Amino acid sequence: MAAKYNLAALARATKPGRRNRVIVFRPIVPTQALASDLYRAAYRPIIEALTEAVPRIAAAYGRGLPVRNGLIRDSTDEAASVIADIGDFLQRLVLTLAPQLNDWIVRVDSWHRGQFRGAALTATEVDLGLTLLVQPQPQTLSDYLNWNIALMKDVGAQAQQRMSNAVFSAFQARKPAADLAKDLREVVGMSRRRALNIASDQLSKLSSALDAERMADAGIEEFKWRHSGKLHPRSWHKARDGKVYDLDSGDEVDGPDPIEAGDFPGEPPFCGCRRQAVLRLD
Repeated sequence: MAAKYNLAALARATKPGRRNRVIVFRPIVPTQALASDLYRAAYRPIIEALTEAVPRIAAAYGRGLPVRNGLIRDSTDEAASVIADIGDFLQRLVLTLAPQLNDWIVRVDSWHRGQFRGAALTATEVDLGLTLLVQPQPQTLSDYLNWNIALMKDVGAQAQQRMSNAVFSAFQARKPAADLAKDLREVVGMSRRRALNIASDQLSKLSSALDAERMADAGIEEFKWRHSGKLHPRSWHKARDGKVYDLDSGDEVDGPDPIEAGDFPGEPPFCGCRRQAVLRLD
């Protein structure tokens, strides 16, 4: 990726007598609040719709049990129809949430610009405020909008399938409607936990992608790997902590440990590792 401005040249011009020729920026670490905002904006409405659907599905299931008021029904058709309607509703709901999702992505980009500006100012004494302001929105933002729309649809679709399975299993065992409702609430709880994990992971991935774009725009060619410090890390990620890598190729600088595609900081599922910009002035 071609640089859009030369931060090294700006740093040399700002302080010509600088002795330190290798400048390491502080890493940009996204806040949990931003992940919570993503969940509230894009995923919580889906979970709320699933929660509201539970009594409707249970009631329809109860009406289809073998004997009710002396009538033989013995069918899950009505419950299946309700679940299908809910699935259609969720697909439409996702499309209405796209603007809120886009607002969140733009806000993360703005937050990241501010963080990169602060890190560059502290490390180099160069204020990139105007430079970053005139930079266009990166393609990364559009990619993550489409990715999250697909993920939102999948959260709903997976919950719909699990609800269908719960209805079928309950009917096979002739469970009462109250027991099915409990099973359905467990499905919703599982979907909620998955959505929260997705929101956290997507924030980490988006922030990491913006790290790489901002560094490339500034002509920064190397980064230092900063491990997340999580309790159950990937052992090879922990071993990379403090090593310096080529931003584009992933080759270790002065070392034998290249990064494979898809394994850069923040890219694997639930990876919280970060790129720490390394600016060389020579």
